[in-house]
Amino acid sequence: MEKNDEMNLNEQSTTEKNDEMNLNEQSENISENNKKETVSEPKSEKEGMSPEEYIGFLEGELAKTAALADDFKAISQRLKADFENYKKRNASLADEMKKLGQASVFEKLLDVLDNLGRAKEMIKDESSYKGFELIERDILTIFEKFGVKEIEAEGKEFDARYMNAVMREENPEMSGKVLQVLSKGYMFGDFVLRHAMVKVAG
Repeated sequence: MEKNDEMNLNEQSTTEKNDEMNLNEQSENISENNKKETVSEPKSEKEGMSPEEYIGFLEGELAKTAALADDFKAISQRLKADFENYKKRNASLADEMKKLGQASVFEKLLDVLDNLGRAKEMIKDESSYKGFELIERDILTIFEKFGVKEIEAEGKEFDARYMNAVMREENPEMSGKVLQVLSKGYMFGDFVLRHAMVKVAG
C-alpha cells in the first residue's frame, strides 16, 4: 500500500510539473505573439515622405476636414431654418383655424341678435322689452371683448368689400354714398362676418 501511495504521489508530482511546464509554454507563446503584434504595426503615411511633403499632406487633410465641417454646418443651418418655418406655418394655421371657429360662433350670435331686434319691435310689455334689451347688450359686450365691430356705413362712400347695395335712390348730392343701413354688418379682425345691407345714392 505504501509503495502504491508513493507511486501515486510521484505521478501527481510529475503531472503537476507537466502542467506547470505547459503553463509556462503558453505564457511564453502569448508574450511572443504580443511582441510580434507590437512589431508589425501598420505603416504610417509619413513613410516615404520628406518633412515638407508630410506637412503638405497634413495641410491637405486639414483642409478636407474643414470643408466637411462647413458642409455639415450649412446643412444644420438649413435644417434649423426649415424647422423654424415649419413651426411658423403650423402656428399660423392653428391661429387661422381658431379664428374661423370663433367666426362661426359669432355668425350664429348675429342671427340671435337679429331675432332680438325683431322681438323688441313687436313687444309692448316694458319689462319684457328690457329683458330682451339686456340679452342684446350682453351679446354686444361679448363681441366687443373679442374684437367684433360693427361696419360703419351710413354716410360713407359705398365699399363693396364691406357692403351690399340692395336699394338705390336718386340723390345727385350724395351720389355713391350710403343713405341708409338696412341691416348692420360686422367685422371680426380682417374677416367680414356679415356685409352691411345698404341703400346707396345714385
